[in-house]
This record gives sequence, structure tokens and C-alpha cells, in this order.
Amino acid sequence: MKNGFSVVFLAAGISSRFWPFYEKFALPMFGKPLILHEIDQIQRLQPKGIVVVANDSNVSMLRSILGKQYKLVDLVVQKGEGQGAALVAAAEKIYGPTLIVNSSDVYSFELLDQLVAKWQKQRGMLITARKVTNYYLGGYLKLHENVDVELIIEKPDHADVPSDLVRVVA
Repeated sequence: MKNGFSVVFLAAGISSRFWPFYEKFALPMFGKPLILHEIDQIQRLQPKGIVVVANDSNVSMLRSILGKQYKLVDLVVQKGEGQGAALVAAAEKIYGPTLIVNSSDVYSFELLDQLVAKWQKQRGMLITARKVTNYYLGGYLKLHENVDVELIIEKPDHADVPSDLVRVVA
């Protein structure tokens, strides 16, 4: 039985800090590219749909990696920069609530299971975050009235950190 959400894998990044390798998602792990391990694990959650967002430079590589075995995974090409542009590219393939994950991160699938279970009870927006005491090169949560997430600010300058909460990738 399929659950009532979609999953979007963000794979349109440049991987500039990963030299001399080309794409992090293509890194071989135990005989297959990292992204295939992630898709296999996500499929355990039985989402309605899975979308991988590529860029013009890596779409051919992703098409080859996904091959015929992953034909139920939709592959779209992002135009423009940033996660917002990625979601615009995926919009027509998204069915209902959406779990957004980076294609090159390693996830705690136990945490993903817990997030899906919590979402199924509450049907609201969920963001995982943790408190930090030192600067972290990642996405900081800007809160409205100390409760609601107003904005996620990616890699702010040290002086412009909006809170002590950083987004956690599941």
C-alpha cells in the first residue's frame, strides 16, 4: 500500500568541493552508486512517487545510473539555482506532502521511519533541527515568535546567524 507523500531527491548541485570526483551521488558504495542505496531505502516507505532533480550537466549520468531498473523514479531537470528551482522543476511530479532529501547525504532511515509515522498522525509540516553552540556551515532556522519556522537561511555569515537551530538532514 502506497503512503500519501512524495519524495524529491536534490541532485542538481555542482559538487564543487568533491574534487577529484565528479558527482557525490554517483560515488560507488558496496557495488552501486550512493543514490541507488538511498532510493532503495526510501522505497521501503512506499511513497506515491519519487522524483530526482538533476541539472543539465548530470542528467545523462543520472539517467544511466537509474537505467530501466528504476523506471518508476521520475527524473526532471532543474532550471535556475537553489532548492526552490529544484522544487519548481519537480512540481508536476509531486503528489501531496513531500519529503525533500539531498541525493548525496547518508540518512538515518530509522529517523525517516519516525518522521513518516509522525507525519501520518499530524499531517503537518515537519522539519528536523538541532541546537548548536558553534557555527555550523548549513541551514539555520529563522523563527517567527520563537515557534514557527519563517525561513531557512543556508550558510549565513557568522554574524548573521538567525538562531541556534540548524536543519538536520534525516
